[in-house]
Amino acid sequence: MEPVQKEQYAEVEYVLIGAGLPRTGTASTFTALEQLLPGKCHHMMQAAKGKQDAAFWPKVGRGEVLEEDWKQFIKGEGLSASLDFPMSLFWKDLVEIYPKAKVLLTVRDPNRWYMSVKNTIRQIGTFMSDSWGSLPL
Repeated sequence: MEPVQKEQYAEVEYVLIGAGLPRTGTASTFTALEQLLPGKCHHMMQAAKGKQDAAFWPKVGRGEVLEEDWKQFIKGEGLSASLDFPMSLFWKDLVEIYPKAKVLLTVRDPNRWYMSVKNTIRQIGTFMSDSWGSLPL
């Protein structure tokens, strides 16, 4: 799932806030939005690739991000939309900052969702914590 390479010469409007959990169709929605919208779409698979991600997300995790920080991040990344983790965790905050943006809630049958998470992203998390968590850093 590679993003569309977009050359942006003008600011884009942030128009869509994804409120769905991972494994609820966000990857296919991301692919469509990258084609349809003028700006980029922020998705979990791209969350560490943006020019501001490395500095921004630790601040978010520490609760140090204000409304202006969100605006600068979204503008600086050229985002028209966001889906999936981590931005979907903050959909309520983003609605307050961008009241004209539409909210998209992607859903999935709860049992199928659980099995999908268990067999994919949960295994990756377990592998990382089991293997890297024991390194003497």
